[in-house]
Amino acid sequence: DRVELASGDDAERVVVVDPNRVANILAELLTNAAKYGPDEQPIVVRYDGDEVVHRIDVIDGGPGIPPEDHEAIFQRFTQRDPTSTRERGGTGIGLALARGVARWHGGDLEIVVDAPTTTFRLTLPRSPAPRDEV
Repeated sequence: DRVELASGDDAERVVVVDPNRVANILAELLTNAAKYGPDEQPIVVRYDGDEVVHRIDVIDGGPGIPPEDHEAIFQRFTQRDPTSTRERGGTGIGLALARGVARWHGGDLEIVVDAPTTTFRLTLPRSPAPRDEV
């Protein structure tokens, strides 16, 4: 009951992706939001898009991530606060893999600077991107 879904429009939401891989990205983002966001704040999943891309934001209401850590948290085996590994679990590879999958689909995964919350934005192209096999 902590997850809210919001949509910016009623546009067609068809996207050509590997559904299991994109589900893994969303599972990673929701798991992190539940782990690191405050319990009293809802996790908001918001869809928006235009003629070129689909945008899915996962917003956890947490304290935000300092700009100097934005790229670092997408590196393999990196965590913003490594001391929390024992407390919360995790290896620090989930966001790196999620970004790799998003880019493999021709999209991206990034942090949206919208202090004081933490917002991760997944973008996916409306048209399938040519790609090599993984």
